[in-house]
Amino acid sequence: MARSIRYLTTDIISHLCFGHPFGFVKSHTDVYGFIYTLESRLSIVENFSVIVELNRMLGRISYIPCIKRFLLLQPTDTYGLGKIIGISWRVVEELFTPNTPIKKDILGSFLKHGISREQAESGITISLFARSDTTSSSLRGTLLHVATFPRVYTRLREELSGASMANAISTPITNQEATTLPYLQACIREGLRIFSPITLFRERVVHHNGDTILGHFVPANTNVGINMTGMLLDDVFGLDPDMFHPERWFEKEISKLRKMEQVQDLVFGYGGTRCLKVRIANMTLNKAIVEVRSIVIKSAILHRS
Repeated sequence: MARSIRYLTTDIISHLCFGHPFGFVKSHTDVYGFIYTLESRLSIVENFSVIVELNRMLGRISYIPCIKRFLLLQPTDTYGLGKIIGISWRVVEELFTPNTPIKKDILGSFLKHGISREQAESGITISLFARSDTTSSSLRGTLLHVATFPRVYTRLREELSGASMANAISTPITNQEATTLPYLQACIREGLRIFSPITLFRERVVHHNGDTILGHFVPANTNVGINMTGMLLDDVFGLDPDMFHPERWFEKEISKLRKMEQVQDLVFGYGGTRCLKVRIANMTLNKAIVEVRSIVIKSAILHRS
């Protein structure tokens, strides 16, 4: 199921980008070796994102033509990420041809809002590489925890079954219908908290006057990041932050609940650098978790005699 979920999220984002999926689900294979190449290089990307100076140096030398061919992915590649980039750029090129009809997809939205061809190529590439991995991680992590906690699994099934019998949800479920299911929403929030799809520092540079954070002065030009894992296990979530416990999101004290939500929402970033596809990610989680109710999730704990 884990691999199938990855195929699904990759097809979803490619469909949103181009108006049609790449075909991962239909063929049930890793088309062009995209997922394998992405997963094998992800650790390298994470390390470069943490070592800021190395990242800057790589950015400078990658403009040298003879080095660029070896360091960067090429749209002429026949396999892996480069192949996907090549397909993406060809689609962008076609759309920027005069008199080409604009589709109702992400690329079409780019053109409608006057984004340049270079920006469109960059935006589509980032969407394909980043969104398919993070969304699948969130979905797999949440389903894993639901399936391995019998109490949670049973309560969620009861909520979904009750909603189905009352004709409160359709097939396939709409995003708006999913948002009316309180325990489903609690499971999703808890899944994102306990199994964050992104744990990078997400560093920001302190402005030229310096800053004071929690009583400590931080000099100008200092890189300040977030310990995402530690933050999501903060005692603001109660005495058992390391446990998967969706019921914590039914906190009756409004001020405490708002504080929990504010911390958990940082999973998707904040402000101008907040994840642009957060709505797509939430919609995928809302719809996919409900639709797999027709699949019997076999858990060793649930079936233990």
